[in-house]
Amino acid sequence: MAAFADFSELLVVGGRNLGEAGVLALARTTGATAVIDDAAARRAADAYKVDYCPTLRLLCWSIRDGLLTVPLVAELADDLLSSRYHFPFRPGGFARWAEENGMLDSP
Repeated sequence: MAAFADFSELLVVGGRNLGEAGVLALARTTGATAVIDDAAARRAADAYKVDYCPTLRLLCWSIRDGLLTVPLVAELADDLLSSRYHFPFRPGGFARWAEENGMLDSP
């Protein structure tokens, strides 16, 4: 609860960012890696030295490791974009973005 209070104080505004505060609190108390995208949440993670990974990086690593496919992630990305999620590309643009940014290359 103390960790959640710390992150809530940094992130929660008018009921927004409760999820990010919860994810970061859980990661901090368990030593897990938080999957977060919000810039404020990333700054909070850095402030408390919590490991984090952006959603797109996790999805691209999963493709690279053979756990997911480009068409599946492209469809997921389009679904997320239709629900007000923000990515650095428009619907239908995942594969091109991943290729242009070397996100599917071997580590």
